[in-house]
Amino acid sequence: TQYQVYMNHIINLLPEMDNSEQLCHLKTLCSIYFHSKCTSNEIHGLESCLKSIKFIRSEAGHSEFVGSLVLPQTNLQKMIAKQNKKLNKEIRKLVNGEMNMKKFLVKLGMRDYLDTNDVLEYIDDNFVNKDMVENYDKVDEFMKDLVYDKVFTDDHFLKSLAPRKFLPRGFPQWAKQIVSFDIRSPIAAQCSIASSGTKFAWNVAPCLDKNYLDNLEEQKMKLLGICSTKDIAGYVLIENFKSVCVLVKDNKEMSRNWKNEYLELVENLSFTDSEMLKKELSSTPCVLHDDLSFSSPNMTCLDITAAFHPYLVKFPVEHGNLLHVFEKMGLSRTPKPVHFLKVLATIASNLDGHSIEEPNVAKIVNMCFERFLETLNKNDDLRNEISAVFFPTKEKCPKLLESKNLVLDDWPELRLVLAGRNYEFVKRNDNLKQKFGMIPDVWKPKRLSEMFKMEISLEKSEECDDPTCDKFTNLRKCISSQNLSEALIRLIKHFQERFKLPTVSNEHFHELHTSLKHTTIQCYSCIRTEIIEKISGASFDSPLRAGKSVLKSKDPLIIGLEHGMMSSSSDDSMSSEDHICTVIIQILSLRYPEGDFQWEILEKYICKLLKSSPNKMKEVLDTENIEPMETLAEDEYHRIGEIIPEDVISLLVHDPFLSIRNKLIVAYQREDEIYIYAQIVKCSGNEKPSSFISIDVGEGTLKNVMLLDILFFPLFRDNKSEASSFALEIFNRNGGSEHNTPRDNEREPYTNENQECPEPGVDEEQGEPFQNKNSKFSKDLNEIFDDVSKQLEETYHQLKDNVKNWLKFVRRMLFTWHPDKNPGCEEKATEVVKFIQNEVERIENGGRRPQKRNSPGDTKSNFRKDFFRNCDDTARDHGQKRKTYHQNFQNQKKKPHSEHQDDFRWHVPPSFQTNSPGLAKMWLKVAKSDLKAAKASFDAGHFRVAAYMCRMVMEMCVKSVELTCRRTFTRTHDILNIILSLPDIDIKPDLVVGWSKNVPEILKKYQDILYKNLNSYSGDDPNDFFKRKRNEIEEGIIIAQRDFVNICSDHLHKFE
Repeated sequence: TQYQVYMNHIINLLPEMDNSEQLCHLKTLCSIYFHSKCTSNEIHGLESCLKSIKFIRSEAGHSEFVGSLVLPQTNLQKMIAKQNKKLNKEIRKLVNGEMNMKKFLVKLGMRDYLDTNDVLEYIDDNFVNKDMVENYDKVDEFMKDLVYDKVFTDDHFLKSLAPRKFLPRGFPQWAKQIVSFDIRSPIAAQCSIASSGTKFAWNVAPCLDKNYLDNLEEQKMKLLGICSTKDIAGYVLIENFKSVCVLVKDNKEMSRNWKNEYLELVENLSFTDSEMLKKELSSTPCVLHDDLSFSSPNMTCLDITAAFHPYLVKFPVEHGNLLHVFEKMGLSRTPKPVHFLKVLATIASNLDGHSIEEPNVAKIVNMCFERFLETLNKNDDLRNEISAVFFPTKEKCPKLLESKNLVLDDWPELRLVLAGRNYEFVKRNDNLKQKFGMIPDVWKPKRLSEMFKMEISLEKSEECDDPTCDKFTNLRKCISSQNLSEALIRLIKHFQERFKLPTVSNEHFHELHTSLKHTTIQCYSCIRTEIIEKISGASFDSPLRAGKSVLKSKDPLIIGLEHGMMSSSSDDSMSSEDHICTVIIQILSLRYPEGDFQWEILEKYICKLLKSSPNKMKEVLDTENIEPMETLAEDEYHRIGEIIPEDVISLLVHDPFLSIRNKLIVAYQREDEIYIYAQIVKCSGNEKPSSFISIDVGEGTLKNVMLLDILFFPLFRDNKSEASSFALEIFNRNGGSEHNTPRDNEREPYTNENQECPEPGVDEEQGEPFQNKNSKFSKDLNEIFDDVSKQLEETYHQLKDNVKNWLKFVRRMLFTWHPDKNPGCEEKATEVVKFIQNEVERIENGGRRPQKRNSPGDTKSNFRKDFFRNCDDTARDHGQKRKTYHQNFQNQKKKPHSEHQDDFRWHVPPSFQTNSPGLAKMWLKVAKSDLKAAKASFDAGHFRVAAYMCRMVMEMCVKSVELTCRRTFTRTHDILNIILSLPDIDIKPDLVVGWSKNVPEILKKYQDILYKNLNSYSGDDPNDFFKRKRNEIEEGIIIAQRDFVNICSDHLHKFE
């Protein structure tokens, strides 16, 4: 058969035949294969035989197995298939013309599709890593055919194709000039983004340039590693948007081209995570405005004016539909504190430490600083949004410096002291102090009050040298009184349940009083301070004024007070009680150091206590509804330490031999011959006139004085009966009667709280309110003379080495027996006084006592004539004043005497004196003497001394007038204040005019004269200054005599 002929004779010869012969035989073999009646085994044998021999020539002319050849049909196959694998043209022509021939060759193994390796090899040889600018069209044509080729259905081929870099990278045409990558470099399909997503990711991720791969099945996209548009990661979208904004923000033309695409990109970002959007884009200039400028979301607000442009801008209304997206990016509808801080930080970065010179920038800085403080609230946590805070400085041309390096001026006075030092102060703003606590600690400016502290320097302070200063006697008495200690304990007990205060009991009263009773007050004309830097400890002198009170020492308690602080003319905003209250609180804090107690709750009440007298403190607390408690303080006489008025001095009993006892209220004569109230604290009761006893004079410490310095107050008559225990006669220690023997309850204050003390009575015959039985005159004269001689001799023996004390004793004896001191016994008293004078002369001259005494008669001796005359004049003056006092006492009996109740309780005569004309004359006398000294100093060229003396003349004259209206003078150097405080007397208008209009300014301020150019170094000698002012000083001396000395002298004549 035909089959057998070919199998046995022809097939083996096919390799030796030419193409035309092969074509002829192939046609026959094709016919045998499809149309003969061969069995399947024969057909299979035919296939196997033809497949096993190389007989068909390739395009290269070599015989090949049919199965190794390709029939290229498409341009792609023709382009890729190699010459040694292509069918030769003749056979291709035959195959393409006859369908059965193609089927026959395919059965024999011929392929009508490309081999994957050939495709990959072709790509590697022609496109991988080649210049895409040159190969762009070739690759484009190649890829258009490849996606439709059968090889593209091979998964293995797709996986192998994915990593090969031969594809062009896509980007928008408008961005060709700004692309940040090399467009000549090809990309791989793997890890690239489909071309439809180019506009969303082109600048940060490789995107395919053409869409021939966009429409592939999802499975093929995954095999190739291509990311579809919908699967682009959010961070890629954000980073691309961010980077493109940065690229085009300075190119308005590109911004215009990108504008439409921009809106699509923003809208696409709405599906991205909000936190990621805010983190990546809040500070990126990505908000596009009408003018094609950009702003960052965190510096763009919906509700903001154009005043902050270009640092903080308004959101463009045309993008309103995308507002929610920009809010995710960090945009705020209303500005927050952080916005203004960022504006300040931006400007600070631009200034780089230099001053702000542009007015518009300065305006923006001020507005931002104010708005930051206005909008700041305690819930703002700025530390997560900003790294540093910048505030403007307090200068004409301010700077913007980091806030933690600035200083907050919370101590204006100190700032002036620090002028010239290297400190930068933050701009003053009222809101800054109010909201200072809301600023995080790491950004807070340093407070002046935290950097420095002011301490009082008592070493550099000037102790008071004012001779008129009373050294705060009344205040010291108030602080050391038992009443204040009791009141403090009462206050603490009242408030200790509601406030944090120490637990106290009645036992603490004695401990507190022990601390306070020995309080010493030192007066300073000016309390100086020094400033100390807390970190370095460095200190420097300060002109600043601290409080006018300071606790100088804790043990013993010593309080320093500034002179004049109790004066009504003080211009201090704090009252004197406020200053002292501060020290009292400090003392309590030291007394109870175990806790941080709320002492400030007591301040109001302590101030009120200090304004009252000790015996009124209980009433003060009762008025304030402070819970009462049992009385702890012993009864005290509140006038201890005060000067005794002249009308009471005239009543004093001078007998040096009167018995004494503890707690007796007496008069003590100081060295300056001033009498003050005192109380005997320690004595035996049997002292001699030369003995020493301890008394309380209101100075905190007891004073040891000679009994000669003590005088006594007379006893009142009882209004009911002289036998009453209240009306006790002054007893004589040497008298032998039982009536004159001291008793335990003698002269104790009346303490029955259920009724008022008995009212003193008046002798109807003599008008005498005091007991005056004059028992010492019951003896005859010779007995009196013997007693007096004995007293004089014994005392002279004790005091002969101290003339001053001896004469003091003699004076006391003269006053004791003087007729003006002993009404009703004038004759005997006169004889005794003459006898005393003669005896003093005899004793001092060493004469012996005569055996028999006669009446002394008139003394003819000139022995101590002036001394005796002075004593006589004083006693006579006292007699006149005593009569006036009796008259005043009778008039006072008709009026309520509650103001004198405390005096009556302690058996002390009250004073009815309304002025001190005697003291007024003394002040005027000294003023006239100082006027002479002022003139002499001026003539000698001592102009500073002349100015001081001239001013003191004016002050003394004014105070002499004041003493004609009051019992005491005001302890201040403020002359105008004293004049204005005078009642409406004739001389007042003249004094006002004289001081206000006539006196030169240089003489008006006491401190300016005393400390001119001495408070701080100025280089100007004070003496030179006053020398230049000599004409004004000379004029002042004339005015002092004309407008003060002369008119004050005329005024005092009315009191002669």
